[in-house]
Amino acid sequence: MSLAHSKLKVDAIRELLLQRIETGIYAKGSLMPPEVDLAVELSVSRGTVSKALMSLVHLGLVERTPRVGTRVLDCDVPVAEKKSI
Repeated sequence: MSLAHSKLKVDAIRELLLQRIETGIYAKGSLMPPEVDLAVELSVSRGTVSKALMSLVHLGLVERTPRVGTRVLDCDVPVAEKKSI
């Protein structure tokens, strides 16, 4: 798989997760499903899901805690990201 194709997958997963956060499917303050579960659901590798989640960390939308999971923070999706959804 090419690097460009991999980046497209990560971007697509990130946008899907952003949409789920924005619509409340993943409520603020709640834990998101584990990486493995998301990977199976979305038919991608766990690494692809991990990269997408890390981009959400960099946006300040989620926090990741080892052995606990990924929690949605109580903040709004940045305007620039809303336009890309």
